[in-house]
Amino acid sequence: MEARKKGLSAGIKMILLYLFVVTMIVVFSENSKVFYAYIAAPFVFFQFYTFAYSFNKGYLKFLSSSKVMDLYNNPTDNYTRSEMSKEMGSIILPVICYIPTLLFYFLFAWIFYLIKNKQNRKINYLKSKENIFEQEIDSLYENKKYDEVILKAFDLSSNGKQISLKNKQHVALSYYYKKDYKQSLSLFEEIALKKNDVESLFNVLMSLMPLNKTQQGKEVFNKLIKFHKEMGGAGKGQNFVPQLCIPFIRYYYANALLDAKLFEDALEQLEELKKIYIELKITDDTFLYIRGIPFMSDTLDLAKKIFEGLNMNFSNSDFLNELKIKVDDDGKDIIKKFE
Repeated sequence: MEARKKGLSAGIKMILLYLFVVTMIVVFSENSKVFYAYIAAPFVFFQFYTFAYSFNKGYLKFLSSSKVMDLYNNPTDNYTRSEMSKEMGSIILPVICYIPTLLFYFLFAWIFYLIKNKQNRKINYLKSKENIFEQEIDSLYENKKYDEVILKAFDLSSNGKQISLKNKQHVALSYYYKKDYKQSLSLFEEIALKKNDVESLFNVLMSLMPLNKTQQGKEVFNKLIKFHKEMGGAGKGQNFVPQLCIPFIRYYYANALLDAKLFEDALEQLEELKKIYIELKITDDTFLYIRGIPFMSDTLDLAKKIFEGLNMNFSNSDFLNELKIKVDDDGKDIIKKFE
């Protein structure tokens, strides 16, 4: 009897310890499946413990013997039916004793489940609210309401709310389109540190140049071209962005150099673009665009401005004459407009 009590006490201690560990897992787990898994676990544990305990005492063997059943049906002086019932009760007793513990466990776990569920609902509510704010910024940006985008983002930041990188980029672009290049640069640099991709570096470059940070711009441009070649930064398939291809990057950089009156540097980029048109020969706009190459008419328009900045005759330049020889008839027709 004393051994049974010790076994029962040890079992209860094990269950309480198990209960505590499981509760901690349930409370701190984000996965609700963990809760159900640990709810089911005690059934296996209790069944194993009860039968192991009973087997150890020999009760299962005792009940299964035909002699015992005969004694139960035909009690004798040496072994009465009441004694027999006591021994049978020894098997049922551990199970009955654990029923309150089981009920307590389920109640305890259910309370913590409700608490956790309430916390999850609150988190989901806050996330959905943040998504609404994010969608508002998206909508404002798409409608080119740049002042409102900036104001909305400022309100969110003032209230301690985080802004996604996507919307932070919308804010940076809003500053850029408002020609507040200092603010846009600060945000673009922050985004570039986190994303480290072609688009982010390109945006940094485009904000540096209007601030006359041409040396930094040149460094970023060289890094951008190298990174592009290594990573294939224009994307593939549906994610392909023509404006992030190297020819387009050269075109936009040449425009920025023109604005900075760095005509010689701008001409270097034009020479690189000229090589592409000569190599392809085909100058159809759609053909060029889907390969991430600027329209030849746009490139020639830019070239004319650069030549004017250099006080050079564009209409009879080697630049135009070489193109005229190498490109297709459509290209020749475009060139005639600039002669």
